[in-house]
Amino acid sequence: MDETTSLNISPYLLRPIRKLEDVLAKREEDQLRKIRPPMTANNRFVLILGGKR
Repeated sequence: MDETTSLNISPYLLRPIRKLEDVLAKREEDQLRKIRPPMTANNRFVLILGGKR
């Protein structure tokens, strides 16, 4: 049994909660990406030159 049947909540009501979880997970990924520079497949750091913000 999943949480919808055990709690007797319609999947329609759970949709915003799942969306919020996705947004929070993506935000956390973005934070980690800012802290840690991107790496290539062979674990070398990628250096981006001339980037504008």
